[in-house]
Amino acid sequence: MTPDSFSDGGRWFEPGDAITQGLRLAAQGADLVDVGGESTRPGAERPSVDEELRRVLPVVRELAGAGVSVSVDTMRAQVATRALELGAALVNDVSG
Repeated sequence: MTPDSFSDGGRWFEPGDAITQGLRLAAQGADLVDVGGESTRPGAERPSVDEELRRVLPVVRELAGAGVSVSVDTMRAQVATRALELGAALVNDVSG
């Protein structure tokens, strides 16, 4: 969910695209789909909390609602809390 993602080059930046990809991964057998709204590549700028929430929450809501096990990749407690409330199964905090 970042325009400069090191893993997908921003291909799944739009929520609808990310949801489609998450469902595709689950259908292909993924046990867990990790959703993040902040790039962890060296030199990446941090989005605001509001921007990270805007990126992540719709995707978590839709995937979890479809029965996909979702991990939220965030370093922010506010984002983690909201994602868990929407059905995320775990938090992937890369800061620690």
